[in-house]
Amino acid sequence: MNQKPFVNFHTHSYYSILGGLMSPKAMLEQAIEKGCPAVALTDTAVGHGLVEIVEQAKKLGDIIPILGA
Repeated sequence: MNQKPFVNFHTHSYYSILGGLMSPKAMLEQAIEKGCPAVALTDTAVGHGLVEIVEQAKKLGDIIPILGA
């Protein structure tokens, strides 16, 4: 049975105080491992992870960063 790709559009990194535990790089690595085509980053009240997730996605290559707020 073929599964459709999944992307969670409500994801917080450790930049969201009390909201997330993973670094943007770790989020990307986990998503690639699980076969997700993209990762959305929607940290609360900060934008520090947005630059990091774009830079790391470029280095890793096989994943699309989706930026949100």
